[in-house]
Amino acid sequence: MTDEEKLEGMWGRNAYVKIIVSSNGGITWKNKLTIAEKPAAWAGILALNNREFLVSYKHNDQVEMRRVNIY
Repeated sequence: MTDEEKLEGMWGRNAYVKIIVSSNGGITWKNKLTIAEKPAAWAGILALNNREFLVSYKHNDQVEMRRVNIY
């Protein structure tokens, strides 16, 4: 979750869910991807394998999930 857009109010209930990945052990980071626009909350991530993961989050009062392939 991020409040990098300088959101007003309770950022924990008014945030974006974004990911950014590293393909070299954390030396560099790239490919920022917005998973959910505001209002989003309670983000979690689960690795499915070495290239895919599942992101879960609450968005507009509904639980949503998105499968992401990083390469």
